[in-house]
Amino acid sequence: MATDRFTEEYIKRHINFYTSGAVANRGRQLYKSGKVVFDDYNEKTDSWKLTVQGSQKYQVLVKGVNSKNIQTGCTCPFDWGSTCKHAVAALLFVSANLGDQSMLQTQNQLAVSMPASKRNPGNLGYEIPNYQHIDF
Repeated sequence: MATDRFTEEYIKRHINFYTSGAVANRGRQLYKSGKVVFDDYNEKTDSWKLTVQGSQKYQVLVKGVNSKNIQTGCTCPFDWGSTCKHAVAALLFVSANLGDQSMLQTQNQLAVSMPASKRNPGNLGYEIPNYQHIDF
C-alpha cells in the first residue's frame, strides 16, 4: 500500500531526526533481536502500546503515526535526548506492521478473552478506588 510506504519512510526520518546514530543503532538491534512485544493498538487515538525488553521490560507508547505527528513515551530513565532506543525499536515494529490488520484483530480478540489481571503481567501497579486528581 502506497500510504504505508510513505508512513514507513516518515517513521525512518523521524528516528534519524530525533535520535543519535548510536541510539538508533541500538534500537535497531533491539528490534531485530525480537525484543519488542505488541500489547495494544487503539484506532481512535492512533496509539500503540508495546513492551520492549532492554535491561528491564519497558512500556512504550507511540502516538500519531497516521497523522504524521509522532510522539513517543517510554518508562525507561533515558534523558540524553528526546527518543530512547526502546522507542526506536517500537517505532520500527510499528513501521513493519502498519498494514497487518490480522495482528491487530488477533490482539484485540486476546484482550477481550483474557481477564484484565492477566493482560499485562509486567504491570505491578495498584488500583486506587475512588481516586480523585487534585490540581492546585
